[in-house]
Amino acid sequence: VYYYLNYRSFGWGRGHHQNKYEFKIRHGDVTEEPALMLRNTQAGWNSLGFYYFPADTAVIELSNNSQYRIVVADAVKLVRE
Repeated sequence: VYYYLNYRSFGWGRGHHQNKYEFKIRHGDVTEEPALMLRNTQAGWNSLGFYYFPADTAVIELSNNSQYRIVVADAVKLVRE
């Protein structure tokens, strides 16, 4: 699972990389909560990890629990491995 991060969306580059985005990823009967630490990211596609999804369901949620005034969901990409 990859998440697309566009720094230009809200003026990053001004020392705001201490925050994180929190996700919930449900695959099968399991829910995992990875966090994307913004200080470790780059503009573009960033990995949230590897998961097995049943054929009929993939649930990926981005939390609004953030120090930012807004949370931007640019895109999510599923890549078969």
